[in-house]
Amino acid sequence: MMVIPGTLDRFAVTIRVLQQLQRLLPQSATLSDVADILACVETEFDAETRLEDVIQSLVGEHLAAQIAQRGPARRTPQVEQVEREVAA
Repeated sequence: MMVIPGTLDRFAVTIRVLQQLQRLLPQSATLSDVADILACVETEFDAETRLEDVIQSLVGEHLAAQIAQRGPARRTPQVEQVEREVAA
């Protein structure tokens, strides 16, 4: 397990990560639910991919899907720029 500089130990890091997940997931979420989420992400991305890169990629895909739902009537130069960046 990676120990983040400035933290006490791996237990402190684990507790902080789990507490953050607990805030984001339904109260009934289990460790199995978290493992399922991570397994889905890992099938789409390499296990060594930085979290920031995974997040940015998913945000781009999400924005592209939202733009596609809006249709051509609401296209702006900014929307077209985002689409080009996502496609690259």
